[in-house]
Order: sequence, then C-alpha cells, then structure tokens
Amino acid sequence: MKNLKKVSCIIIFLLSLLSVGCSNNDVVNSNDVDKSSKQENISSNNSYEVESVTNTFKTKIYEEYVDLEITYPQVKGLEDKDLENTINKTIKNKFLSYNEVFAAECNVIDESLEIASKTDNILSIRYKFVNKPDDVEFHKEIDININMKNGKLIYPDNLFKSEESVEKVKSIVDEIIKNENLNVENPIGNENTYEDVYFTDKNLVIYNINDENTEIKVPLDEISDYINI
Repeated sequence: MKNLKKVSCIIIFLLSLLSVGCSNNDVVNSNDVDKSSKQENISSNNSYEVESVTNTFKTKIYEEYVDLEITYPQVKGLEDKDLENTINKTIKNKFLSYNEVFAAECNVIDESLEIASKTDNILSIRYKFVNKPDDVEFHKEIDININMKNGKLIYPDNLFKSEESVEKVKSIVDEIIKNENLNVENPIGNENTYEDVYFTDKNLVIYNINDENTEIKVPLDEISDYINI
C-alpha cells in the first residue's frame, strides 16, 4: 500500500508538471479566505521587489473542502500594474495547483523558495521541497520562469526564436559540454531527452538531462540573440 501511494504521488505530480500553463481551471475549486496573513521581503533589486506571501485558500480535496495554507512569491513595484497583476496571478495559480496535488497525494515535510534570477527580463523562482510518502525522502525542485516583459511563462519549448536559433544554441552547448568534460548528451533540440531549466542573472541552467544530476550553465550573453527574452 505504501508503494502504491508513493507511485501515485509521483505520477500525479509529474502530470501536474506537464500542464504547460496553469490557467484559471487549475484553481476552479479554490477560494481566497485569508489575504496576506504573512509577508516577507525576498528581493528588492532592479525595478521591482519580490516578497513572500502566505495565504489560506479553501480548496476541494477528495470531495471535501479544506483550508490550505501556502507560501508563494509575489512581485510589486512594476509601473505596468496590469502586467504585475498577470504575473502575480500566474505565480499564485502555479503554487496553488502544486500544493493541491501535494495535499491530496503526497507528504511534503519540508519546502523552501529561492529567487534564482531577478532582472528586468526574467524572474526565475525555484520551489524546493522534500516529499516522504513512506520511509524514503524525495528531494524535488519546481522552476517557474517568467518573462518580465510580457508576463508569460518560459519553457524549453517556447524559449527559442526559431529552428535556426535552436541549432545556434545547440552548437554553443556542444562546446560547453566538451570544454567542461560533462558526461551528458546535449539536450537542445533532442526530443528524446527531458530537461528542466532555470535562470541565474548570468546563465541559463539546464538540468535533469536523462536523469543525470549534471547542470549545464549556458552564458546568457552568448545566446541572447537566439532566445525569446
């Protein structure tokens, strides 16, 4: 039974990651019941700030409504308030969607937030958590990358400007793998590999390549002409 619960948790969690944008449908059963019960400033560089907000939501889990308390980042200080509201709604819905899955199927025993990159172009949020469905702990990360110019989520499949851009970046990554003697296959343009990405202020970081723990750090100044940022 324990193994079944563990497998169920992993499968449902992976399915939640495959939703390419968390729309309003992801939180249709949830309602805000406690606005901004706690706020904590995370970062205040650049032209906007990021703060950690804790709210309680009424959400439906297994046909029963429960109060679900979650902590998630929100931005403030953007001149374009419509853009700011769009970004904040996207972040909130993503975190709520994940936490609904966790509450229903998983046993999260620890979690943390990290702002990996905060620039005028990119906000990259790393949500790290530890799931322990039985006696084994699973350390996982979820990355939420947002284009701060248009408020859209950034994924590997919408990152590049064109097929030609993919080939250009692939060539750059080939050199990085060779020069750093990394024992991984180049994931760029390869449909047989699954990669996760996040950003630092200087790099695009690719990881989870063929289940390897290796990270490939690609300088943004070398690929800026080829990506939609």
